[in-house]
Amino acid sequence: MSKVLCVITGMGSGGAERQLVGLAKMLMDYGHEVEVVWYSKLDFYKSQLIEYGIPYKELYANGIVAKIVNIAQEVKRYKPDTVISFLTGPNTITPLLKMVGFRYHLIVSDRNTLQCLNLKYKLCFFLFKWADVIVPNSYSESKFISTHYPQLSKRLRVITNFTDTDYFCPRAEVKLPKNVTEFIIVARVDEQKNVKRFLKAVALLKERNAHVKFRWFGNSFKAEYRDECIQMINDLKVADYISIHPSTKQILKEYQSADAFCLPSLYEGFPNVVCEAMSCGLPVLCSNVCDNPNIVENGVNGYLFDPNNEIDIADTIEKFMKDMLPKADKIAKLNRDKIQHLCSPKAFVQKYMDIIK
Repeated sequence: MSKVLCVITGMGSGGAERQLVGLAKMLMDYGHEVEVVWYSKLDFYKSQLIEYGIPYKELYANGIVAKIVNIAQEVKRYKPDTVISFLTGPNTITPLLKMVGFRYHLIVSDRNTLQCLNLKYKLCFFLFKWADVIVPNSYSESKFISTHYPQLSKRLRVITNFTDTDYFCPRAEVKLPKNVTEFIIVARVDEQKNVKRFLKAVALLKERNAHVKFRWFGNSFKAEYRDECIQMINDLKVADYISIHPSTKQILKEYQSADAFCLPSLYEGFPNVVCEAMSCGLPVLCSNVCDNPNIVENGVNGYLFDPNNEIDIADTIEKFMKDMLPKADKIAKLNRDKIQHLCSPKAFVQKYMDIIK
């Protein structure tokens, strides 16, 4: 079996971190020797690594040179057969080390769907020529890379996210009828997730006297943007319709108490949270972008909307409440069955083990 080093920016509360922890655990379960390393002070999922007994190193560093040096020293010490990197920083550092002479089988996992190429991503894709396998987690990102860097096409291998369907499951007891339909949103509070446009849609729903309430769970990398969103809630007078909460480790309970899930992002990779919500039996309303239409079939197990149009968002939510909410039990089974088939942990780890070999 292989000796695997997993490298990521930090153990924050995002989907990439959740997928890496799950991958590390599954590789260990199949007999691989695994260590996880990161260099930021974000440690939301550190407790899960400890619970699973996964060895880890916190290589705190400020500045790119210190990060490169710390990871290089850990590679020398650990001597991995395979390195798996997640997110842009590690996806730049790990091929750079190979370029200067380090020897390991390198798998870089590209976790988002790019809309344009800036200098940072151009450097990252230039260095991908030293990666053995490039793993986008969405078909839209694979297409983006193939279009802009056709020389990398033969190294691409799409592996979509897994979902722990044993953990993310519907609540056992029957939901009692309520006067208000409760939606849950799980996403960072930032521009990509389209918070401000969504708040305008919420204001429209309030004007229409819709019986809805939204609970948004997510942290923010930019405190200023989060503050602006809170202020906008106050200015629009929609605090009785939507509330914003920090990320929580009890997110299962929040899924299970909701009636539906919503994700208004401007772009996505293969969104963990959509699959988790579906695994919990929730109908999903989300943006008609990237890989979302591969998961949500409009009018069948949820609805798709234009994330740049607050009227379409509000109209879609009202259409859901009229046409689909009465069929919630049927949708719950449909969505759970779909995720059990589409996001199997066993299939996910087998694909990684195939490229590790």
